Amino acid sequence: GWRPNSDGTYYTWASIEARPEEKDKYRCRVEHASLPEPGLYAWEPESNLVAIVLGAVGAVAAVATVGGFLIWKRASGK
Repeated sequence: GWRPNSDGTYYTWASIEARPEEKDKYRCRVEHASLPEPGLYAWEPESNLVAIVLGAVGAVAAVATVGGFLIWKRASGK
């Protein structure tokens, strides 16, 4: 149903459960005063970019740490 906001406007929310293999069959039409025109939106899978970047940064940091330790150990003669 419709719910009131504190500023005198109203909002509603709807959801569905869709099988992953049917994700390309669903679209959502959104009309809102803040949008210049209504939009049609499709579900998009989450990106793994953040995980990939964090993994790469972690790997570089690990290699740099080990390399720095080996250089320090060699320079100190131990």
